[in-house]
Amino acid sequence: MNGHSLLLMAALLTSAMPAQAQAQDPPLFSAFKAYCLKAGGDADQIKLAVEMRGGKPANHPSGITATPWPMTATNWDITVLGHKMNLSVGTSRPAKGPATTNCAISSYSDESDSMEALQKWAGVPRDPNQPFPEFYNFYLDGATHKPLTDKNTFRIAEERGNIWTLAIIGKSALQLAHTLPQTPK
Repeated sequence: MNGHSLLLMAALLTSAMPAQAQAQDPPLFSAFKAYCLKAGGDADQIKLAVEMRGGKPANHPSGITATPWPMTATNWDITVLGHKMNLSVGTSRPAKGPATTNCAISSYSDESDSMEALQKWAGVPRDPNQPFPEFYNFYLDGATHKPLTDKNTFRIAEERGNIWTLAIIGKSALQLAHTLPQTPK
């Protein structure tokens, strides 16, 4: 082996070591990252990710296409790290106000470790006005989650389609809702 080959091999081994040394994310949190986050809250991208990973439709897509509030919903059965779950993606497009996409995951297992990881991921204080489920409302400033602290911050974030709400539901379910930019009339 020449010197370049040894350097390349050492670089590859060194770069692989941290990935192996890192603890694996808990199952529900892993599903959340793979589906809800990676797709950026986009229902079509979530569907593509589910289909690529072998998710099975749990029902036929449904929805209401008539105004004043068109909606869609699709459910899949998925398995992540051996945990069976149901993934649901929905959209709503009211005549007045912003549209939203929702990504919800329910597990058939106790996912307490995932709930702790989700609370840390949210990075903003829990909404004190909601005893159950736990709501975390924020907007994105680059990659940083910032709390919606006042009406003006909320209004600006809503106009830009930059409101995110994470709901942690007990020990086995979550929902991530994303408000989309309003379409000009």
